[in-house]
Amino acid sequence: MDKISKRSKGYAFVEYTTEEAASAALKEMNGKIINGWMIVVDVAKTKPQNFSGGRPRPIVQPE
Repeated sequence: MDKISKRSKGYAFVEYTTEEAASAALKEMNGKIINGWMIVVDVAKTKPQNFSGGRPRPIVQPE
């Protein structure tokens, strides 16, 4: 949910039990129009190891 508007951001993460099922969903659903909304399907990316929640962390040098 969006914190300001209190509305859904409009995205979800879906897990599939097989690679074939995931590939079929990507192929069949990507670009499809449902209730006037175009569906965009993509494979989730992994976060970088040092992910800080979107804000850069200051670099602190030891003295």
